Formats: sequence, structure tokens, C-alpha cells
Amino acid sequence: MDHTTLRTPGGDNLPPAIRAARDELNRELAGAALLSPTGGLRITVTPHTGSRKGRRRYFDRLIAFGRQAATTGRPVYDPAAPDFDPVFPFPVAEPWQPPGPDERVELTIAPAEALRWSVQLTPQGIQHDTEDVRGFLGAPIVEKITELKRNGRPGQLRRARQLGLTTALLIDGRLGWEPPRPLTPGLPPRKPPPPIFDLPAPLIRHVLAELTTSHPGALHRAWLLSSDGQVHDVYRESSGPEPRNVSSGTPPSDEEPESP
Repeated sequence: MDHTTLRTPGGDNLPPAIRAARDELNRELAGAALLSPTGGLRITVTPHTGSRKGRRRYFDRLIAFGRQAATTGRPVYDPAAPDFDPVFPFPVAEPWQPPGPDERVELTIAPAEALRWSVQLTPQGIQHDTEDVRGFLGAPIVEKITELKRNGRPGQLRRARQLGLTTALLIDGRLGWEPPRPLTPGLPPRKPPPPIFDLPAPLIRHVLAELTTSHPGALHRAWLLSSDGQVHDVYRESSGPEPRNVSSGTPPSDEEPESP
């Protein structure tokens, strides 16, 4: 079994930009959060990867919105935002009920580069148009199952299949802005950072169906580990054997309804 992580849309600068926003807004809004009627604030952030001066101006606007939400006790909207929708506005800052005194400011990530795909109902069932996301989602998977990589060798799972082994793939869809934090003995699990993107299992199924059609005969089974910690069965070769010892717990359910 191979564990494959997916690339972060927006480049390698995105996670550090989110961490910079977290550090700055937590420091500047800690006092304002105490004034909020709920004792906390939720701030929507578009990670700023540009100049330091531009990032400072952006943070100043968010801090002003956060203080306004804390003093009024109501959500604050930004009509000057490029994606502002007056019919269905999304608050930039709003009072928020924190889970504890150490987490009074929560970030909601709104990436500038969104993942987009379309869904349509056909006589064959629900179909996903994956053209816009296939490169991002498929590139690290193709590296594993291709017959010929750039170095002239087969992909890792292709080579394992050629050796007669059962091949399986665990796709890690936890696209967050921090790596998963280890569990400290004697302490409860720490809340993971919110994900940048949440990838639906039906979308991954369609991407894998396309990739395995182009690169057949390398993969037996595949699962998606989503941002909520759930494991979804996303690929099963019709004639392949069952991988053994893939989980110490309950095997993933094969009967998962698809929804648009």
C-alpha cells in the first residue's frame, strides 16, 4: 500500500501564508474576542502571498472587521470584496462560540484559487467534469501507476504489480495548512487545523476511473482519507484480489451513496 498526499492548490506559499494570518490575527484580536458576546471571533481569510506591505494592509482591514463584530455582536460583511454577493453575503468577521479559552479566534480559509468542477445527471448516473482538477488531483497518482516516468522507470505501484504483489493506494485528502500534529501521550488529541479544501469521494472516484483507464493494470484498490478522518472506498479493480491487512479497524463500506 502506498500513502499519497495531494498537492496544495496555489503553490507551496499557501500554507505559510495561512500560518502568518493565524499568528497575526490571533495576536491582534485576542482582546477584541473577549469583548464579543460569545467570547470569540471567526474571521474569513484569503491567504495573502504577495508583498509584506500588501499583506499588512489586508490584515489591518480584517482586524478592523473583527473589532467591529466584537463590539456590535453582529456579523460584518465587506462590500468591497471582489467576490461579494449582496444576495448571499458571507461575513468577513462574526461572533463565534469558542471551544475553550485558548482558541478564541478561528480562521475560515477562503483560497483565492478555488477548486472547481461540475456535476451533471446523465442516463448513466451522476458524472463529474474533472478537466479543471485532473492535473492537480491526478499528477501524484499517475506517478505511482504509470508505465514510464521521466527517469525511464515504471511507477512504484506499477513495479510492485509487475512483481506479482497486490497494490493499494491511500489518497490523503487532508489538504490543510499544517501537517497533522502527533498525539502527545497523556494528553487528549489536539483539534486539527481546518482544511483548505474538502474533496468529495465521488469526485475522486471519477478521477481514478479516468486515470486507471489510461494506465490500466497497476492498481487493485484505493481509498480516500478525507479531512474529517473518514475512509472512503474509491476504486476496486473488477478482477483484482482483495488487499489483506489494510486496516486494524472496521473495513471501509463499499456502499456509499453518491450525491451531487
